[in-house]
Amino acid sequence: MSNNCFSVDVEDWFNILDCVQAPLIDQWAEQDIYFQKPLNDLLAMLDATKTQATFLAQSPATC
Repeated sequence: MSNNCFSVDVEDWFNILDCVQAPLIDQWAEQDIYFQKPLNDLLAMLDATKTQATFLAQSPATC
């Protein structure tokens, strides 16, 4: 029997330091979410293999 740990850190940020084109915080809700499909793919893979994982999620709504 092996013991393994798997964790995923999901952060939804749109700020880019020193970039004048970066959206302001009040515009983040209007931005596209690029991590949704890869995250859904990962969840499906974990489900198919009956693998458990810890997910740490942070987005502007949780700050």
